[in-house]
Amino acid sequence: MKPLWTPSPERAAQTRLAGFMKLAGKKSYDDLHAWSVNDSEAFWNLLWEFAGVRGTRKGPALTRKNEMPGAQWK
Repeated sequence: MKPLWTPSPERAAQTRLAGFMKLAGKKSYDDLHAWSVNDSEAFWNLLWEFAGVRGTRKGPALTRKNEMPGAQWK
């Protein structure tokens, strides 16, 4: 199936996702996805900081079963 619209590379580079990928040191969405699966604790900690989430973090982000589906969030 052909996409209805694809952003220019310049526009895609200005997105929040592109900014997060750069901060995480990932060059592609596939790299980012693999990192989020293989080191979910680091992924969610960085995303928390990047997104400016307000709140208190106590302990790990996941409380049980560090995989999807089946993860339980704290």
